Amino acid sequence: MKGIPNHLFFSKDHKPGHQKSLDGLRGVAVLLVLLAHASNNDFSFFDGLTFYGIGKGGVYLFFVLSAYLLDQQIIRAMANGTANSFFWRRYFIRRVLRIFPLLILALITFYLIFRFGVITPIRSMNDIVRHFFLLDGKSIFWSVPVEFKYYVLSPLIIWVCQKFLKWDIKKITLLLCILIIVTLSYDTFLEFSKLNTLKYLPVFLAGTFIALYTSQKRYPNVSASRIAIFGFMSLLLCLLTNPTYANDFLGISIVNNGRQIMLVYTLLCFVMLTAAISPKNIFRSFLEMKCLRFIGVISFSAYLFHMPVILILKSGSWRIPDDIRIYIYFILTFIISTLLYVCVEKPLSRITLWKPSMPSGPDTPP
Repeated sequence: MKGIPNHLFFSKDHKPGHQKSLDGLRGVAVLLVLLAHASNNDFSFFDGLTFYGIGKGGVYLFFVLSAYLLDQQIIRAMANGTANSFFWRRYFIRRVLRIFPLLILALITFYLIFRFGVITPIRSMNDIVRHFFLLDGKSIFWSVPVEFKYYVLSPLIIWVCQKFLKWDIKKITLLLCILIIVTLSYDTFLEFSKLNTLKYLPVFLAGTFIALYTSQKRYPNVSASRIAIFGFMSLLLCLLTNPTYANDFLGISIVNNGRQIMLVYTLLCFVMLTAAISPKNIFRSFLEMKCLRFIGVISFSAYLFHMPVILILKSGSWRIPDDIRIYIYFILTFIISTLLYVCVEKPLSRITLWKPSMPSGPDTPP
C-alpha cells in the first residue's frame, strides 16, 4: 500500500495528537459491517466461513470511536475555556457537513437504482425526505439519526461533568453508570424506538468515558503485551460472536439485536479502543498499517454505499459467478468510496470558519 498518496488520505498525520491507530480502528469497524452484509446476502469467500450477524459490532465500534473523538475535542475546549460560540458553530457545522452531503447522495443512489428495477428500502421522494430529516432509518440508515443525536446530547453530558462534577473521575464514573442503568431499565420495560439514541447510550458512553479518563492523563496500568492480547482477543470475539458459530460450536442462541449482545459488543469495543490508544503495543501497530488506515479513511462512504453494490450484484442484471461476487463487491465498494472521499468528503473537510476579528478599542488590546 505504499502507493497511497499521504496528502490525500493521511493529511492529518503531521498534526500533533493525531492517533493513526484510530484510522485503522475505523477500518476494522467498517470491515465488520461489510463482511456481515456480504454473509447476510450469501456472498462468501468459501463455504463454512461466515460473518453473519456481526455488523452491529462494527456499528457499535463506530459509535464508541465517534463519542471518544468528538468528546475529546469538547473536553479540551471546555477545560481550556475556548468553548465559545465560535467553537460550537464550528462543531455543529462540521458535523452537518460530515453527515448530510453524503447522506443525500446515498439516498438518491438508493432511489435511482430502485427506479431501474432493483429492490431497495428507498422507493419514493417521501422516503428520501424522511431519511434526510432523520425521521426514518431503514436498512443501513438507522445508525445515522442515532449517532447525529448523540452529537447534540454529548456536549450536555460533558458540561455536567465540568460544571457540577468538576472533572472528578469517580463522580463521573458514578454518573455514567447511573445513566446506563436508567436507560437500560427504561428500554427493558418500555422499549425505546430503534432510532432513539438513548437505546444505545451505553455504547456511546463507553467512548465518552475513555475520553474523560484519558483527558486527565490516565491510562490503564497494564503491560503493553497484555493490552495487545486483550485488543486482539476482543477483535476475534467480535468476528466469532455471530449466531451461526455461537450455535454450532457453543450451543448458544444469540440475538444480535438484543440488549445483552449490545453490552457484550460495548465491552469488546471499549477494550479495542483502550488498546488502540495505549502506549505502543502490537495491536496499535496492527491498526496503524496503511491498508487498514486507508479503509478507515474512506469508511463513511463505504458504509453508505456498499449496500447498493450488493443489491445490484444480487439483482440478476449481472451474470457473475457466485464464487467471485464477494471480490467484485469489495473492489467496487472501495473504488466508489475512494472516489467519493476524494471528490466529496475531502473538499468538504477543508471548509473552515474564520474567527471574527476583535475590534480595537479602549478595552480591547490592538
